[in-house]
Amino acid sequence: MRRVKRLPLSQAAMSDLAKLQTKVDSQVAKKPDDVGQQWKSGTKIYKEVRKTLQRMMGERERCMYCLDSHGADVEHFWPKTTYPERMFDWNNLLLCRTECGRMKGLDLSACTDAALAHRSDRGEPGYTSTSIQ
Repeated sequence: MRRVKRLPLSQAAMSDLAKLQTKVDSQVAKKPDDVGQQWKSGTKIYKEVRKTLQRMMGERERCMYCLDSHGADVEHFWPKTTYPERMFDWNNLLLCRTECGRMKGLDLSACTDAALAHRSDRGEPGYTSTSIQ
């Protein structure tokens, strides 16, 4: 995983993410087993999230894990079922190819480089001003 500069989302999208996260947080208390389904309720803002992640990865839209292939999926670095409190956290969302997301799965230690790049003072993916083309 290579560090890249995280671009901002619009205020409206950030507000929508916060509202969706509040719904998830209340759902966890009631029915923790149904939390994974909440991600699908965010399809309205999914388009902006995906487009912003693609811009972050340059014109080739590389996977944030392998940097080799085209990233097509929005990935949760901290898995949404295990860490529902981060499901709609903009800093937890990455662009990846399907295979890389599946290889990582729930095991963060399986992607040591990604885990190292993900550590920062704020507990979010490490992003610097490096740009990827």
